[in-house]
Amino acid sequence: MSRVYRSYMPRDPFTPTFGVSPPLLIGRDDLIAEFATSLADDRGSSTRATIYTGSRGIGKTTMLNVVERVAREHGWLVISETAYAGFVDWLTNIALSGLLASHGYSNTTASTQSFGDQLKLVSDHLRSLHSGVLITLDELNDAQFDELREFGAALYQAFPDNGTVAFVGAGLPRPVNLMLADLALANFQQADLHVLEPVDLDDAKRALRVPTEDSAREIEPLALDDAARATEGYPFLIQLLGHLISHEHPDERVITRDDVASGVLKMHERIGSWRLESELTELSENDRVLLVAMATDHGPSKTSAIASRLAIGQDYLDEWLAHLIERGVIYQTRHGEVDFVQPLLREYLRVHPVSPSLEPDTPWRSQ
Repeated sequence: MSRVYRSYMPRDPFTPTFGVSPPLLIGRDDLIAEFATSLADDRGSSTRATIYTGSRGIGKTTMLNVVERVAREHGWLVISETAYAGFVDWLTNIALSGLLASHGYSNTTASTQSFGDQLKLVSDHLRSLHSGVLITLDELNDAQFDELREFGAALYQAFPDNGTVAFVGAGLPRPVNLMLADLALANFQQADLHVLEPVDLDDAKRALRVPTEDSAREIEPLALDDAARATEGYPFLIQLLGHLISHEHPDERVITRDDVASGVLKMHERIGSWRLESELTELSENDRVLLVAMATDHGPSKTSAIASRLAIGQDYLDEWLAHLIERGVIYQTRHGEVDFVQPLLREYLRVHPVSPSLEPDTPWRSQ
C-alpha cells in the first residue's frame, strides 16, 4: 500500500504511561459489568469487595480507574489511595474527615477517632443521602501488613451495616497471595479475587486499530497482525507499541509493516530498561540463573530439561520453581512445564543473561 503524505502531524492516540487509562479499554467488559451490578444492588453485593492481581503492565491500576468512574456514575463518592506507609492515617484524618466536611457534616472529634469510627460515620451519613463510598487501594504489599490489618478489620465491619461501602484493591501476585494467606488478614479472603490475564489477539487488534483510525490514520492489515502478536495481549505493551509505531512516520497516513517492525525493536529496548530489569533486580542471582536456563527454549520449558541444564536435582528445582511462581515471575502451563509470565522476558534474558561470576550449580535453597 502506497504512503499518503500529510501536511500536519496527527495526535498520538495512545497512552503508554503506567496507571493512565487507555483510549479504548478492551477485554475487561465482564469485570466492569459485574462491579457496576454490585453497586446497583441495594442489599449490598459481595462483589463490592474486589481485588485485582496480575503481572506488571496487565492493567491493574487501569481497572481501579475504571471502577472509580463507574462508581461516580452511580452517584457514589470515591476515595483513591495507594498502600504506602501511613495510608490509614491519611484515610482517617484527611480523606474521610474531608468527605464528611464537604457534605456539611462537622465531626469535632475526628482527630481522636480510629479509621473504623470514621468509616462508620461516613457510611451512616451517606445512607441518609442514598449514596455510598468506594475506597480503592493500589499497590497492595506485604510491607504494610499492620495497616492492612486495621484497614481490613474496619472495612469488613462496615460492610454488613447498610451496603454503603465498597472496596477495590490491586497488587502484584506475590504480596496479594501473602496477604490472603495471613490469618490476621482473613477479612480480605472474602473479597472477589480476579487474576487479570492478557487479552486475546482480536481484542489486541481492536485496541490498536480503533485509536489509530480515530486519529485519521490507518494500519495495514498485516502490520496490525504483526503488532498485535508482538504485544502478546498485554495492555501496557499495546499502548507502548501503538505509541511507537504512530511516531515512526507521523506525517504519513498509513502505518506499514516496516513501521511495526521498527516499533517492536524499540519496544524491546524500552520495556527492558523500564520494567524487566526492574523486576529482575528484585530477584536473587540464583533466580536469574534459572530464568536464563528457561530462556533457551522458544516456548514453555520442561522442568526436566531445566534440571538437566543446571545439573541440579528435581526436588531442588521444584522448590525453586514454586518460589518463582509465587512471586508471579513464571507460571505452570501444565504438569512438568513452566513459562514466563512477562512477555519479552525470554528475549531480554537472552541478550542480558546472568553475571559470569555466578556458577549454575549454586545451591538452590529458599532464601
